[in-house]
Amino acid sequence: MGQQVKKLPSSLELLYGLQCLNLSNCINLEFIPESICNLNSLKKLFISDCPKIVKFPHVSAGLRYMKELVMDNCSSLSEIHNDIGCLSSLERLSLRGSNIVSIPASIKLLTNLGVLDMSDSKRLQSLPELPPSLVYLVASDCGSLTTVSSPRTTISDSKYLKQYRHTVRMDFTNCLDLDLCAYGNVMTEAWLALKFCLDEMLNFEVILPGSEIPKWFPYQSNGPSFTIKWIPPTWGIGHSWGFVTCVVFDVKGRIPLNKLDHKCEIEGDHFFESFPLFESCTDRFFEKDHVIMMSSYWNREGYSLPRCCSDGHHNVTFTILPQNPDRDHDTCKVKKVGIYPIKKNHREATSELCCG
Repeated sequence: MGQQVKKLPSSLELLYGLQCLNLSNCINLEFIPESICNLNSLKKLFISDCPKIVKFPHVSAGLRYMKELVMDNCSSLSEIHNDIGCLSSLERLSLRGSNIVSIPASIKLLTNLGVLDMSDSKRLQSLPELPPSLVYLVASDCGSLTTVSSPRTTISDSKYLKQYRHTVRMDFTNCLDLDLCAYGNVMTEAWLALKFCLDEMLNFEVILPGSEIPKWFPYQSNGPSFTIKWIPPTWGIGHSWGFVTCVVFDVKGRIPLNKLDHKCEIEGDHFFESFPLFESCTDRFFEKDHVIMMSSYWNREGYSLPRCCSDGHHNVTFTILPQNPDRDHDTCKVKKVGIYPIKKNHREATSELCCG
């Protein structure tokens, strides 16, 4: 579509077999007609970088096959109607950089929704109850966000897990106005997500403002390094071990998250592993201290613990350090570290670990 387009042709609704419509970069497009709901075969709709669009039209069951709705950087978009709950097949909703204040409560009816991206929506004040299918929530740089609804009671499998590296992610970077209730709800949601990930051996990522390690991390320490006493697992076919690492950064500025290493050393067996801690993340600018949680598995994706470990305890030392200490030392100051050991059947882990 050209930049001079101000309105869509009336004949558009006659394209009954249309499955994908891209209206992005139509900088003069002012509204989307409700007749778009007549496109019964439409599965993907992209309306990004259209700064004059104020609202999305009322929707109906005519869009029941819609799977993706992307309206990124529509800076005037201020309203999404409650009937968005009619989009029963919707799997991805992206409203990055919008002017929206709140999301309709009917979003919880979208039982196939796997991804919700509200990042950089500066006026967003609240998040409602979310559907169990949601596994990828991004609300970074939503500076007005104060309220987050009560956490879900369950998380279900999602088609989007395969597309997003089998990762459950919650990103509240620079959401500095979260009230105490909202912060507690986010932490409860994070715990629910962690349990879901451990049961399914999925990746787990959470980023939010804060300066404390959650209490459910059994091993915690100030500074970038600490040692725990560990009992090695009984190895067998399909056994996997790993750790959820929680890091509090003492910084205001840009952190090269994808250039941090997680080093693990097991005393007595000369075992050493060093791998990227936040490999999937890019550089982030943090306005205040932030808590970041991420899972790492061994015997998966090339990492495996030694099978020669003897019975008894081993001292295991964890260290968070930049890949380039000379360059990134000042920007990667680790305030606190927490470790949550995990096993394929994580319920067994507590009986095989002891505090040091």
